[in-house]
Amino acid sequence: MIIRNFRPSDLDDIRAMEPYMEVVEGWEEVVEHSITLTAEHKGVPIACGGVVVGERAMFWARTDGTHKFKVFRGLKEGLRILVKALGDMEYYALILDGFTKGRMLAERLGFERTDTTVEHDNHIYHRYKLWV
Repeated sequence: MIIRNFRPSDLDDIRAMEPYMEVVEGWEEVVEHSITLTAEHKGVPIACGGVVVGERAMFWARTDGTHKFKVFRGLKEGLRILVKALGDMEYYALILDGFTKGRMLAERLGFERTDTTVEHDNHIYHRYKLWV
């Protein structure tokens, strides 16, 4: 597995396991100009993710579900580096209601579910906060 700079086309190349939410208008432009990376295996994108920084830092990841352990280790290390670089601020992620694998991944990365939900395209997303 190699890690490289993110390209907007990576979002189309990775078949996400859940309905994927564009959380802000101009999402692709925001993501393109944020801290984002893509993991490839044999030249094929298998995961991408990063952080969109504003008043808070929103972590996001999109994975096709393959190479789970390699992707998890990469996400965990990337998260550690980003938190260290960004310092003291609120960190969160949004997880689709009922998406057990997403919830489990967020919890293994240290995120905890809050009481806040967001509705988008007839889907409910739960806000998970990272306590640092």
